[in-house]
Amino acid sequence: MHGSYAANMALVEADYIINLGSRFDDRVVSNPAKFAKNAVVAHIDIDAAELGKIVKTDIPILSDLKAALSRLLQLNKVRTDFNELSLKIKRKHHLLMSPKTMISVHRKQLN
Repeated sequence: MHGSYAANMALVEADYIINLGSRFDDRVVSNPAKFAKNAVVAHIDIDAAELGKIVKTDIPILSDLKAALSRLLQLNKVRTDFNELSLKIKRKHHLLMSPKTMISVHRKQLN
């Protein structure tokens, strides 16, 4: 996958992914059979040909994005703690440390 390690780990560990009008191309997915195996995938797109095209889509939504998002926001169950989730992943995978600190920590673990 392309992108930061934390972003990739967020996809790997996700239980629910909403694709908002974008393609699941090879730069995002790499291997469709292994992509977000534990996640329910919702894909909102105005082009029916894109829904489920590369990634198995559990909840295909053929809609204009503005209309779909307006409806989703009315549900009042939208999770908004993504910064917290990102920090949790970065801590879990030691991505908040400087390289010097990381080497020091790993040296101590090896000794």
